[in-house]
Amino acid sequence: MDYLNRAIRRYPYYTELVNLVDVKQELAQVRGEAAIAHLEAGNELLAQGAKRHARAAYHQFGISNRFVAGTASLRKLENAQLAGTEFVALEFANRGRFFRDFNTDRVFDELGNNFRNSRYRFIRVVDPKEVDVDLDHIVQIEMDDAHIGRVDFSKNVFELKKEDVYMGEAEADSGEVVKVYGTVYADYIEYCKTISSRAQLMIQVVDGNTARVIQRQVIPSQYNWTEKWASYRGDKRALSADQISFARRSEPNLPSPQWLFALASAPLVGTSLDLLRVQFAHLK
Repeated sequence: MDYLNRAIRRYPYYTELVNLVDVKQELAQVRGEAAIAHLEAGNELLAQGAKRHARAAYHQFGISNRFVAGTASLRKLENAQLAGTEFVALEFANRGRFFRDFNTDRVFDELGNNFRNSRYRFIRVVDPKEVDVDLDHIVQIEMDDAHIGRVDFSKNVFELKKEDVYMGEAEADSGEVVKVYGTVYADYIEYCKTISSRAQLMIQVVDGNTARVIQRQVIPSQYNWTEKWASYRGDKRALSADQISFARRSEPNLPSPQWLFALASAPLVGTSLDLLRVQFAHLK
């Protein structure tokens, strides 16, 4: 009714057609009663002791304050948040000795830092070695595959021919100097090198109390490095302008395995973070 009153008052013509009833006093009373009702609901939830109930209590306190600011004290909100916070440990590991050649710490550090900075209201990320903390969840992240593949090399030869190419001048039997045109040939050779690299991350969420695996997923990623260049044999005039430009390229140096691994593993961070954010979305 208060909303309708305010809407009608914006149009003076209609205020003369209806009798508006001022409900501001009743509205203030109802807001106060609603604030108290949500405050009491939050208190009851918080008294139950479970973390999920504490999180529900926090939201009830927030609703209470939206009705009447200050109904739920800051201390009450902080207590509910602390009581509802889950402690999550991140464990990183490598499988296989081949990882000594790759900087997996870069992946782990980036993943860990981003997850810690997610700013979820009810998560505290801790070190697994913190013995004074009862863990609610353990997130185990393991790089269980990394491979820099062999070099795949291909070579294609294209026979080129161009007719009516100016060859020079010659003297005809009549003594007249004439322009001579002919056909030129060349072999255009195109080379291609490809290195396929892959990395694979296993991520699982374990219940800190029961050691039960709540979720497990394997995340693969791949990067293909490819370079092309060309050369030719024969008459350069048989080539197009683009082919001549491409033939100026020299054979590239192979990139380092560390660089290839970095590119192959880069997407693993974003995909893993998306998975964890979905898993812990209820703790925002």
